[in-house]
Amino acid sequence: MKRLVTALEAAGRSLLIYVALSSGLLALGMLRSSREMVHAFDTGIYLQILAALKEAWASSGWHGLLVWPSSVTGEANFLAHHFQPIVALLLPIYSIVPSTEALFFVSWLSLGLTAVILGMRTDALRGSVAHGQIHGGFWAGSVGPVFICLFPAFAARLYFGFAPDILAVPAFAMQAIIINSLSDQGSGAILTPPRHDRIWAGGGVHLGFGAILIFFLAQIWAGACKEVFWIINAWSALILAARLNWLVQRRKGLIMAIWAAMQLGIFFWLFSSWMPQHSLHKGYYGLSYLDFKLTALLQANWSGILELLFAAGFLAVLLRPTWSFLLILPGLAIVVLARYSQIQSPTAIYPLAFVPFLAVIITDNMAILTGWRLRLTRLLVIAAIAAGVILQAPLLIRSVTPAFSKTAKALAIDLAVVRKSLAPNAFLLVDGNLEPALHTWRDVRVILGFIGNPAPLGPPDFKAATDVLTMFDVDQLQSCAEVRPDATDDWAARGVPFHDYEGFQRFCEWLRQVPRQKQVHADSGLVHYHLN
Repeated sequence: MKRLVTALEAAGRSLLIYVALSSGLLALGMLRSSREMVHAFDTGIYLQILAALKEAWASSGWHGLLVWPSSVTGEANFLAHHFQPIVALLLPIYSIVPSTEALFFVSWLSLGLTAVILGMRTDALRGSVAHGQIHGGFWAGSVGPVFICLFPAFAARLYFGFAPDILAVPAFAMQAIIINSLSDQGSGAILTPPRHDRIWAGGGVHLGFGAILIFFLAQIWAGACKEVFWIINAWSALILAARLNWLVQRRKGLIMAIWAAMQLGIFFWLFSSWMPQHSLHKGYYGLSYLDFKLTALLQANWSGILELLFAAGFLAVLLRPTWSFLLILPGLAIVVLARYSQIQSPTAIYPLAFVPFLAVIITDNMAILTGWRLRLTRLLVIAAIAAGVILQAPLLIRSVTPAFSKTAKALAIDLAVVRKSLAPNAFLLVDGNLEPALHTWRDVRVILGFIGNPAPLGPPDFKAATDVLTMFDVDQLQSCAEVRPDATDDWAARGVPFHDYEGFQRFCEWLRQVPRQKQVHADSGLVHYHLN
């Protein structure tokens, strides 16, 4: 009972630290959402999917959930663009709050759960050392929540944009904790493990039924968040199988090895069968995910990758790399071998595939290490968190500052007026930043999308369109060719612009020729073209 009380107290402390640090970021996200300033492309897609799923559930039940896609991506069902059945579980909270605020709140809950898990893990480790000796001091109990709040890829999900990837973070953390816990010497350390450490999950050196069940559930949950996570799960199960075999628990090790093979099968089925069959982007969602050329190592943005690793606490982890350190390899390989610079950004969603494992090791080390290694780890963790804040600052300033302008204050009002004038079956062509504000319409396409995603505009869209909403008045252009890549473009890869400028020019030339009525909202700059 005393241990339970202590664990709950640790969970409470971690939650308080998390709430104190994250509330400001969440408030900024809510502000941006209330002023229709959430520009992230993914957010609009998932809002539109949820609006469609809500309508489908009301009319068809579970069957209807499988067929409603986002019109922005152009696939036949909502599991085609990414295989993410976890999205359907967000329906209850979306039904209460049908806006971006609901998605930011879900991200906040997911990271909060991770902070609580790390806090309880830290308390268990600190209470297990010899003679009740306490290591790490204040930092041991607070480093997990602080890191979860301030690492750029985590924090950006609270104010910038949503992706279901964030829901896998607590599941990944739990996998790492269970693997770290399974050790005959202490806490799963690969090098010089501490003495006297006892195991949190599994009891002794044996993996108990409860830990096995938690591990399976954590892997299934993570796999439901994104198709590529199945390969990360498979690798995690394989590492656990190796540890069990090393500890002469061969039957359990065999079960884990079979489970790892099954998950690899799921992954390859999704990428070789499901995605090519259902997605419009067959080249991207087929085998090209496996088409990692070693030349990508030469093309990679190594300065950005090193910044990302430093902010993720990579150097601090090297002072005591545990078995869960091996879990970072698949997710890190995707980031390193990617040929697109935005994937290697610390504020992007892609680090979510490996940074949770590093977060577990950091919190473990802060609770266990002593002497010079503890002091050096503390300094490296402080430096990593500071680096994360610095790397995140440009995105935070760039995305939040406009929300305080007169234009942003007027935009939500003007969009509300426009929404009332649109027909329920309107076919809309909109700017990417306006997409989340119009997600309840079934047919919405993005004017200036980024390369390959969303589906590019074409003649069928021009023929079906009834309204165009944009912050860019094409009548002010002397030529549609004026809109082209420049130094401000976020380049997807060397020589490849991030946005689909050719598609925009086709749209611009079409719009300037068709009969239309134009309304300009002066305070926000919103332009509404109603097509005759």
